[in-house]
Amino acid sequence: VAFDRSRAFRLRGMAGRLAGGTAEVARAVEQTALAAGSIRANQARLHQQVQGIGGLSRQITEVLNFIQNIAEETKMLGLNAAIEAARAGEAGRGFGVVAEEIRKLADVSRHTSERIRALVREIEHAVSEAVRGAGESLRACEGQVSATEEITASIQEISGMAEELGHISAAM
Repeated sequence: VAFDRSRAFRLRGMAGRLAGGTAEVARAVEQTALAAGSIRANQARLHQQVQGIGGLSRQITEVLNFIQNIAEETKMLGLNAAIEAARAGEAGRGFGVVAEEIRKLADVSRHTSERIRALVREIEHAVSEAVRGAGESLRACEGQVSATEEITASIQEISGMAEELGHISAAM
């Protein structure tokens, strides 16, 4: 009987330590789950914000198309003005200089809009990469949340077994 009591006492001590250890692990996992949930929410917001930036770059492209159309029309107007200045002869000479400057400005506008368009393409590429990366991070966070939920369930099961061991050892 003394031998059984000694075992029961040791078993009760082990069950208590097991219960205490699983409680500590459960608290740590709970904190990890909270942090993972917060990270997941932040990643979801980041993903949406980056997609919003992509939308803005598409709007910039639309504005650039409008500017490029204006530059092309301005160049044509400058060309027509130069033709009319040439027809006017000496009297249209000053107007011809102005027409030439208008065409130069149209060319500068067109080249500038092309450069901006190239930069917007680079931004769109970077945004696309950021969206891809944010999506991967979001999926990883969701996996982490899922894994911590599974760990929590396992710890609860182990805690239940530790409690049952404590009850069994007390009954011995």
